[in-house]
Amino acid sequence: MSARLWLALFFGAIASACGASAAASPTASPRDAIDGIGPHTAVLASEAPGSLLVTVVEATYGHLVIKTQPGSICVAKTELPSGQTVLAGDFLSAHTANADGLAAWTYHVPVAGAGSGTAHYAITCAAGTESAELTTSFEIPAQ
Repeated sequence: MSARLWLALFFGAIASACGASAAASPTASPRDAIDGIGPHTAVLASEAPGSLLVTVVEATYGHLVIKTQPGSICVAKTELPSGQTVLAGDFLSAHTANADGLAAWTYHVPVAGAGSGTAHYAITCAAGTESAELTTSFEIPAQ
C-alpha cells in the first residue's frame, strides 16, 4: 500500500471517529451500548497499515470492551497474574462486533486462584482479509 493511500485512509478514519464521537450522547458510553453499564476507559489501539483497527474501550477485572469494524469476528483470552486463563463461556467463543463496532466479554469476579497484580487480555479480530492482534493489561487488587 502506498504511503499516500495509507495516510488518506488513516486521516479518513480519524475524521470518521471524531465525527462519530461528536454525534454521540455526552452521557452514553460504548459500554452502555453493549450492556447498559458505564463508564469506559480508552486504553490502546492497533494501527498497523493494512490491518484492521481495533481499540480497547475498557479493560477491567471482569470486563473487556473493544471497538472495531462492524461485523468483525473477535476472540479474547485472559491471562491472570497466577498464570491461569479465564475459562468463562464468554471467552470460549468468538464475538461479532455489533453495528456500532462494539464487542464485549464478561466474567464473574473474583476468580478463584487469580492472584493479584497485572493481568492481560489478548484480542484478535478479523474482517475479510484484514486482521489485528493486540494485548492490553489491567490490575487485579489483592483479595
